[in-house]
Amino acid sequence: MSTATIRIDDDLRERIARVAAANEQTPHSFMVRALAEKVDEAEWTLALRDEAAQRHAAVLAGEPTVEWHDMRDWLKRRVAEGAQKKRAKPAGK
Repeated sequence: MSTATIRIDDDLRERIARVAAANEQTPHSFMVRALAEKVDEAEWTLALRDEAAQRHAAVLAGEPTVEWHDMRDWLKRRVAEGAQKKRAKPAGK
């Protein structure tokens, strides 16, 4: 495992210490976890952007798409089905 040095202002350092203590963590473990979560988020965002660019290129290349009115109808059916499932009572009651 390597070591990294970062400079943070005193206010942020105090906030980290307070939140870490409230969560029964050391400031170090809190920061490592926060960095890992931020990297996960950034990687997910990049993957989403890549997929969107690929799909956009496919549409521009003439690949088939779904018409909006068809998608809207499908979404409405899905919402209606979900609402019906929530209202359904368990069998035997």
